[in-house]
Amino acid sequence: MADPDDPPRPSRRGVLLAAVAVAGLGAGGGTAAWAARRIRRPATAGTSRTGLGPLAVLLPATRDVEFAGSFIADNRGYYRRAGFTRTEFRDSGPDAATVAALASGKAFVGVASPDTVAREISGGARLRVIGTQRQKSPWAIVSLADRPIRTPQEMIGTRIGIAPGSVALWTAFLSAAGVPETEVTKVVTADHAQAVADRRVDGVLSSLADAPVVLARQGFTTSTFLLADHRYPLVSDVYVVAAETINTMKGKVKAFLSAEIRGWRDSLADPMLGARLTTDVYAKSRSLDVTEQLERNKAFGTLVQTEETRRNGLFTMTDALIEANIRTLSRTIPITARQMFDLSILRQLYTERPDLI
Repeated sequence: MADPDDPPRPSRRGVLLAAVAVAGLGAGGGTAAWAARRIRRPATAGTSRTGLGPLAVLLPATRDVEFAGSFIADNRGYYRRAGFTRTEFRDSGPDAATVAALASGKAFVGVASPDTVAREISGGARLRVIGTQRQKSPWAIVSLADRPIRTPQEMIGTRIGIAPGSVALWTAFLSAAGVPETEVTKVVTADHAQAVADRRVDGVLSSLADAPVVLARQGFTTSTFLLADHRYPLVSDVYVVAAETINTMKGKVKAFLSAEIRGWRDSLADPMLGARLTTDVYAKSRSLDVTEQLERNKAFGTLVQTEETRRNGLFTMTDALIEANIRTLSRTIPITARQMFDLSILRQLYTERPDLI
């Protein structure tokens, strides 16, 4: 299946331009930025191991900087060096489509939300989470700084804007936080950031990388609190494989994780790199704004790299975090940690490669 934003293979000169771009993208301008717009396919990063074949990565949402680390792993040749012959990012649409493709054996690895994975496993799908991109969900309550809403209890008596597709999340959060639905006025709106700016609502349920970024560009200072910090501690963008893959393709899983870790380490070190590769290469057809993508990448980075991941490595989850997620999920979905999580390969990788931490 052809990658929709993946033009033909470049000439030798094109590869050299790509190398120049990757070396200087962090500066965000001049020759490097010009060269980045001419990148066509990822450059080869040294001699690769053979035998793993192509890698298909299923993305649950429209391409943007949310997947910056994966784009870097591809562009800098980390997947190829790990042993994959080529990489294919497939925009699978809703999370349910991602897990369905994995369960049927049509794809190797996917990115999805933990609640969707739990629901599919509860329904009989044999899937396992092998790591999590973000230690916390980006969902937050966002308000203007001159009238801040800092806790769930401070939402009582206010108007909160909710996107049409987020009503179930809102209800689950209120239940977990112990806030009666009748005490908060829910305003379903598609333009939630503008609703805050116009003061049609007192706050909105939004991704940390959405409304705060949009409002900041309009000159507003915001106040936010993460749902994950208030009795709704779900992780976000978990990596999922078919359960049997863990036993039958351990080496391939390990190769993927090692390359993905390197990509996200680079993104954290240089957020502009992921932003420019997103706007100029992997989501070029979307005409995204690089400054906005940069700010979004920085916001996501605070959820990817935490004190825990600095100690234990990216994508890891402590036993306490796993149990907190299971407690949250099991309020509405019958699921156990053993059914859903298997981080054994990730832990083994860090034991063998402590340099990746």
